[in-house]
Amino acid sequence: SDVDHVRDRRLVGEIEIVGPGCAPGGLIDGVDALLPLPSADISGASTDEQLISLWLSQGTLSEHTVRLYARVAMKLLKWLPKGLKGATVLDISAFQISLNKLKLLSRHTEMAAVRSLFRFAERTNYIVKSPAHVRANRRPADRKRQRILSEAEVWALIDHAGTQRNAMMLAFLYATGVRISEFRMLTWKDSAIAVIGQKQLQVVTVIGKRGILRDVPVPDWAAVDKPANACEDDAMFPTVEAGLHPWPPISESALRWIVREAARRAGVTRAVSPHWFR
Repeated sequence: SDVDHVRDRRLVGEIEIVGPGCAPGGLIDGVDALLPLPSADISGASTDEQLISLWLSQGTLSEHTVRLYARVAMKLLKWLPKGLKGATVLDISAFQISLNKLKLLSRHTEMAAVRSLFRFAERTNYIVKSPAHVRANRRPADRKRQRILSEAEVWALIDHAGTQRNAMMLAFLYATGVRISEFRMLTWKDSAIAVIGQKQLQVVTVIGKRGILRDVPVPDWAAVDKPANACEDDAMFPTVEAGLHPWPPISESALRWIVREAARRAGVTRAVSPHWFR
């Protein structure tokens, strides 16, 4: 009827929508809206590799996370015959199943990287919809208790560090609780002396996750003295081979080796890493 015809016609933007009451057999029953047209791609990336580089260069990820996410992204691309834009839920399911040989925590971490990548691709309209959102992912059990060292074990590691330099680094990790990436990023311009209460203490400015700064006091027994030949931009904990300024920081692999060797000499049988000092 004319009444139904008027009731079922309406405008959405500049597009006229005609309800089923007035369409002479032309519309499917129940259609009362139009899906929005895809927005323009604002990423500027012409390839998946370029988008991945943009994703990793946002400045919100730590150095360690960038390396990990880059490795996961390259592994993911091998599972996507049509690339990120053609990825389906089935592709993501196949990739997740391929991770079953890993420990639960590693599977959770790699799938978190996948979801983060697709969220970025969706936000920049590189893809229309993320196929990774619909995949459930069981959270790993919290095994933090298994990575807690007793105070006696910590001091045993420091005492068996091998050299005074190594012992100083382990003591600093224990006293401050900084992450490995934060530890390696510290330079002498991040160190200062501040009066806290009645004492003068060394304070280091740490750049944490998402670029958040925090000041961390260092107790006297873990304070680090600045070498006479050190410059402001030199790493506080440089590699042994440091020569020309600015001194580069100790590598993550070297720091892990120092901790493993200290644990071996101290008789600590668990697989200790620098993160355990947190």
